[in-house]
Amino acid sequence: MYITDTYREQISKILPFWDAFSPEQKTQLKQDFIIKHYLRGDYISFNSKKKDGLLLLLEGRMRLYLSAENGREISILFIHKGEAFTIMTVDEAGPNDIVPQLQAYEDSVIAYISRAQISPLAFQVPQLAEFIFDTAARCAQSILNCMEKYMFCSLRHSIASVIIEQAGRERCDNIHITHEQIANHLGTTREVVSREVERLRCEGLISTSRGKIGILDRERLSLLGIVR
Repeated sequence: MYITDTYREQISKILPFWDAFSPEQKTQLKQDFIIKHYLRGDYISFNSKKKDGLLLLLEGRMRLYLSAENGREISILFIHKGEAFTIMTVDEAGPNDIVPQLQAYEDSVIAYISRAQISPLAFQVPQLAEFIFDTAARCAQSILNCMEKYMFCSLRHSIASVIIEQAGRERCDNIHITHEQIANHLGTTREVVSREVERLRCEGLISTSRGKIGILDRERLSLLGIVR
């Protein structure tokens, strides 16, 4: 774990209403936030039993996903550097409720504060309460958008969309992504993804190498990525 005052200062940059807090509230907030470092692939966990609260991603990227007993997974949300995420439903989950998991998709640094710590402050600072509600609504909408795209669109569309989005994040046409990672995003198997990726390669849209996919025809692949 690597903690610096620089990371704590980033909290004020993510919360757009930072000046609404009193000097005492600012100091207390920075102390209450737990800052943790995760390596790529690590599962995000907290020491306390209570896991509902507010999470700020200071560095890296994380994914929220569902997993089944047979090992299959489906990504339902990605959280990027500078974004906030709420996990307000976890502690209210019943024995038959589905609880999503968080994983570091890249080396990441997070700041987390529990609901018990932040709720009293939200009553005192209306901007904070509005931010929490807006964050919850944005996360819920993003999850619905992701589920619609990955579950109700064709596999070709979904794979093309994943490749284009990853290229946008990496800002290049040669991206680092495996067939297994794509399968985990889409809730399918690596074998199914491999067959479809091979078809895209044969059609001249992409090139493939170990752990990498290159975009050869961005225009055609982009069009394929928006076809329902």
